Order: sequence, then structure tokens, then C-alpha cells
Amino acid sequence: MKRVLCVFLAAFMLLTSAVWIQPVIGSAEQETNAPLTLYVYGRPTCMNTRATLSGIASNEEILKSNVKIIFQDIDQNSAETVKAFEKEIACDKIVFLSDTTKKANQTMWSLFGGSGSVALPVTAYFDAQNQLK
Repeated sequence: MKRVLCVFLAAFMLLTSAVWIQPVIGSAEQETNAPLTLYVYGRPTCMNTRATLSGIASNEEILKSNVKIIFQDIDQNSAETVKAFEKEIACDKIVFLSDTTKKANQTMWSLFGGSGSVALPVTAYFDAQNQLK
């Protein structure tokens, strides 16, 4: 069941995101039986980010899983803006973070080792040891 969920989650994110970090997400959970964390880097005003988070919020398989889901604002929006976005998505399973350190965009780019252009949202999976998968 965990493997099916991982494959489904990978396919879902592949369909909704133009940037993808290694689609092999099931191995860490199966080896260590530890949860995965999905970071969704994006903007509250981005339609792709909204669609991705709305899709996650309405998917029972994802919501029942042991995957932690975190939205990270990359535009240094106010905490109130991110809180309003959280209310729009209305999903207790997703943690919404504003960019209090003003480094979220830099962190997102460092995951890919440089610069360039991307279509949001950018997603990244981490295992229980905080290793990028």
C-alpha cells in the first residue's frame, strides 16, 4: 500500500509540476519505515501552486498517508497573506510557512544546485534523515 501511495503521489506531482526532483520517493520509507516530507515551494498567487495544493487537499490517499506536506512561500509575503492562502486551501494536513528568514527562494534554488528558470511549484521530497530524495 505504501508503494502504491508513493507511486500515486509521484505521478500526481509529475502532472502538476514542471520541475521534478528524482521520482524515486518510495525507497527511503520502505527501508527505514520513516515518513517522507514533501515541500511545495511556491507563491500564494501562482495558479499552478494553488492547483497542486488544492489537488493534494482533496485527495484521500494522500491525506491518509504518513507523508508530511509543507507549503513554503518563496516571495517573502506577509504572514497574513500566507495565512489567508492557508484558509483558501483549507487542509489541516498541509503546513503553511511564510518566509520569515527571507531565504526560502535561495533554499529552493540550492536544492537544484544553481539558477535558471522554473515553473512553480517546485517540489522536493525528504526522508526522515532530512535527505533529499
